[in-house]
Amino acid sequence: MASKKKKVVKKDISKNEEFTNKKLGRKQDKQVKGIIWFMVIVLGILVLVLLANSLSNKFTYKGIRFEKNRYGEIILYSAEVPVVNYLGEVVAYINADFRKDPRTLKDIHLETGEIRFLRDSITYLSVDPKIEECEDSGIAIINLGRFIKSSGLNLKLSSLDAEHAERENLEHVTCENSPNNTVIVVEQGIDNFLYKKTDNCYIIEFKDCDVISVTERFELAILEQHVAEI
Repeated sequence: MASKKKKVVKKDISKNEEFTNKKLGRKQDKQVKGIIWFMVIVLGILVLVLLANSLSNKFTYKGIRFEKNRYGEIILYSAEVPVVNYLGEVVAYINADFRKDPRTLKDIHLETGEIRFLRDSITYLSVDPKIEECEDSGIAIINLGRFIKSSGLNLKLSSLDAEHAERENLEHVTCENSPNNTVIVVEQGIDNFLYKKTDNCYIIEFKDCDVISVTERFELAILEQHVAEI
């Protein structure tokens, strides 16, 4: 009789253990599923944030597609515009990296008309020596030079001042003494202003050392022309 009771007790204990194990198993399954769903939701949110951030860094202005990129403390607005020949074939790309948001350059006065370069001769970038007083002048001139060269032009740096040119072993180039070349003059003035002085000479005038803004406005005008011609 005692033996039968022991068997019954063991059987009940076994059933209880089985029930408990099943209950724990279901609970663990729920926990695992909960963790998986949590990870899926977190990953989904992360993807949406990254996608939104990527889209917010790309915009179109004046028909030009820009992408905003950060390199440490430096923010660049980059664009690449194709250059096409008379057959409509892409023969090169003009690359531009703007330090200024191109949308903020619209208020700089522009009277250059159509900007054209004499491709069979040297293009001179003639710089006013006073520009050396400005902290960001080096960046502005280097970027402008890189931009002009990217369209396949033969660019040469020169000086607007004869004495400075002789001292630095540069050519002295002005609108008047180089009528058969495209000349881009960067000089200090009383306003931020761009205009065409002669058929082949363009003046980029800056005030208060705001050299980057006016040189990039000149680049933007050229990009706008190319986009309009595509």
